[in-house]
Amino acid sequence: MKSNRHIFALLALFFITLSSAQNNLNDYKYVIVPNQFDFQREADQYRLNSLSKFLFEKNGFIALKEGDALPKELVENGCLSLNADVLKGNGMFKTKLRIELKNCRGEVVYTSDEGISRKKKYMVAYNEALRGAFKSFSFMDYKYNPSNKSNASTIANANDKEKEVIRALKEEIKALKKVEEKAKEIDNIDVMEKEPKGKMIEEDKPIAIKKANSNILYAQPTNTGFQLVDTTPKVVYTIYVSGKKDTYIVKGLDALIYKENGEWTIAEQKENGLEERVLNIKF
Repeated sequence: MKSNRHIFALLALFFITLSSAQNNLNDYKYVIVPNQFDFQREADQYRLNSLSKFLFEKNGFIALKEGDALPKELVENGCLSLNADVLKGNGMFKTKLRIELKNCRGEVVYTSDEGISRKKKYMVAYNEALRGAFKSFSFMDYKYNPSNKSNASTIANANDKEKEVIRALKEEIKALKKVEEKAKEIDNIDVMEKEPKGKMIEEDKPIAIKKANSNILYAQPTNTGFQLVDTTPKVVYTIYVSGKKDTYIVKGLDALIYKENGEWTIAEQKENGLEERVLNIKF
């Protein structure tokens, strides 16, 4: 009897865990698969990344490869997607793989069971192990639920800080522009008063407030936005989609990169106020 109770308890725990994982996954509409996993030596080695995309789609997800054009709703709300990763386990004579899914805040939402292969050929072994890991999804009746409250909460929490930073920087930009306009007016009055009579006043030349950096930064797509690299190549900035068109959050800085009048500008909040610089970015 005790043995039966123990088995029943384990089965109950399994189905409760399965139900919880399913509800979490139902909060998300898209899965983004990277072009290269950490253990791979090159992009799509052993065709694992392409196979992952195919198997996600087979299990009902809308799967995108890193660098694919994003749907409009995903650009406006990056928290609708999960970032996929495949993790390799240790084993001398076995190939072991697990699938991990993280949300827009970098939190692990789901980890699959381990897929195992004893095949000797790498291509066969990795493909068999990956398919084994994806069997975890076959127990779930995944279906995106846009009305799920937990998804709305996740999106709201993830966007709160971004909205706060954007709002503060926009206000600083407006205030700075007013100060600059006032300073221009004062400078123009001073020039007119000091100009000798009888001499033609030359047409005012615009004062360059923002100077463009001649160093080109190349935008490389990531799961959550872009990384901007120079010609070294060195990653200068990592930027995230903010939900607003042509506006990005800069990782590690209280700063925005946005497009205005055809120019890309970084507005960074520093101790002495807001600092703006024009960047030469190639997307």
